[in-house]
Parts: sequence; structure tokens; C-alpha cells
Amino acid sequence: MANFFGHDSKYLIREDHEYLLWAVLIILAPLLIIFLLVKFSSPAIVISAAAVLLVFVIKWLQPLIYYFQHQSHKFAKGLSGEKDIKKELSELPDSFSVFHGVVLNKDKGDIDFVLAGPKGLFVLEVKSIGGNIGYNGSRLTINDRPMYGKNYLDQTFGEARAVAQFLRRHLDVDAYIKPVLLFSSAHAAAPFGDEPVDGVYVAQKDFLFSLIHSFPDYQWQPGERAKVEAALLTTVK
Repeated sequence: MANFFGHDSKYLIREDHEYLLWAVLIILAPLLIIFLLVKFSSPAIVISAAAVLLVFVIKWLQPLIYYFQHQSHKFAKGLSGEKDIKKELSELPDSFSVFHGVVLNKDKGDIDFVLAGPKGLFVLEVKSIGGNIGYNGSRLTINDRPMYGKNYLDQTFGEARAVAQFLRRHLDVDAYIKPVLLFSSAHAAAPFGDEPVDGVYVAQKDFLFSLIHSFPDYQWQPGERAKVEAALLTTVK
């Protein structure tokens, strides 16, 4: 079993809880207003206010509640996807070390996984999207439609570059970090094999092991891997 260090993404947990809290507060606010009216106003005022609030909730607050619930679900789904990948990684032999929730800059989000082992160093960025993943020459696509919003290829490549810069700055180690964009959903299909897309390896979780083992053994310098892992350990505390 691989050696694990770190924890579930604090960013995903925080965002999930924050959006869920907003949804609950929006639901409770009209109820609190009605409670105060019942306590301090006449029945006629309470009935009129309740009718106005009902219209207000249906027209204005309900879409907002749905939005916050959707956002909360999205982050909870992302957290579930990370746990699926963590389970997959646990089946690697103990010659591998996994660093979960790597934080290089407190002002930015964490990196899902950094993997160190006989095949070298990998950055794993996990997405829980399902569907047929493709590439149109400039962006990834899902079911033949471009993935708008954040560019996941740029994100993954940037994270690998950030880890490389961190190791160079702290250890004077010039290591090649393999960036891997990993889709955790069982309904995702990413038929790229071991060919990178814009410098990033794209795979569905069932093909993670075959991708890792497709690389030749990495030639660590004496004592280099221990220094690298010690440095990475400081990023997951």
C-alpha cells in the first residue's frame, strides 16, 4: 500500500460548507421574519406579510437557493471524486508516496495529489466530470462540446510547474513533474492513452496505473527522493 500524507481538500470542504450555509440562511430568513411578526403583530398583518414573503421566496429566493445548493453539490462531488482517487492510489505498492492536499501558496487552492515513486514525480488534478472527453485543438471537450470556464489543461500544467519551482527554490533540485488530469467518474471516457495533450496527460481513473507504469524508471540522484519527500511533507501540514 502506498504511503499517504496529507488530508482531504480544505478548499473543497470550505466551499461546500459555505454554499450550503448560505442556502440554509436564505431558507431561514423568511421563517424568522414570520416568527417575529406572529410574536409582535396582529393576525391580519401576519397573513398579509406571509403572502408577500411567499411570492418573494418563489420569485426571487428560490433560484438563489437552487444556485447555492448546486454549488454546494458541485464541491461535495469534487470531494467525493478525490476520495475515489485516493482509494485507487492506495493500491499502489509502498514504493510510492502520495501527498494529498498540497498547499504551496496559502492564497491559492491546494493541489489534489503529488505522487513520488520509482516512476518519478506526478501532479494529479482530479475532476469528477462524466462524459466523453476529447480535444478540439485548443480546449478539452465533453460530449463534443468545448469545456468553457477554467482551462483544466492550463491548471494542471501550472500546478506541475509550481511544484517544480518549489523544489528548485527550496532544494535546488531540477525535477521533471508529470502533469496528469484525472477524471474520477466511472462515466468519463478519455481515450488519449499515454499521449499528452498540450503537455498534460489526460486519463480516466481506471487507466491511472497503466499510465504511471508506462513511464520508464526515474533516475533519482542519491538522497534526492528523501529530500523531495521531506519538502513535500511541509506542504500538507
